[in-house]
Amino acid sequence: MAMRAMVRSEFKKSMNETNPEKIEELKFNAVRALSNYSLYNAASKDPQMKARMKKRQETLDAEQKKVK
Repeated sequence: MAMRAMVRSEFKKSMNETNPEKIEELKFNAVRALSNYSLYNAASKDPQMKARMKKRQETLDAEQKKVK
């Protein structure tokens, strides 16, 4: 749900944009975000992908702790 809320907030933040080039860039970003959300949602139902996602998150968390 957090990813969906983030996408929604980006739409609201940019709702008054009038520059056509910027609007195209925002559309591209929105499609990419929704695609990532869809992929994440589907992958979280696959046991192997779920295990890989968990391992990747643990790796990221460990790297973040080293930085601090």
